[in-house]
Amino acid sequence: MSVSCCTVTNGFTSCSDVAFWICCVITLSSLSFSDDDDDDDEDDTEALMAELERIKKERAEEKLRQVTWQLAPLIFLLIKAW
Repeated sequence: MSVSCCTVTNGFTSCSDVAFWICCVITLSSLSFSDDDDDDDEDDTEALMAELERIKKERAEEKLRQVTWQLAPLIFLLIKAW
């Protein structure tokens, strides 16, 4: 019995039944079904949310600096006129 390899035709991959099942076994064996993945996902989410908050804070501070510099001449004129 001969087993043919996967072949690509018109951008589509076709495999013999044996090659298909071998690919499925390899793929499934590389997956982890432990509960630790949920903890990792939660840790990743927390880290991403913290990074997002840091970026938002930096942008707000930069916007405040820009507005302050734009208003500085007006504030100077108001103080001088007072």
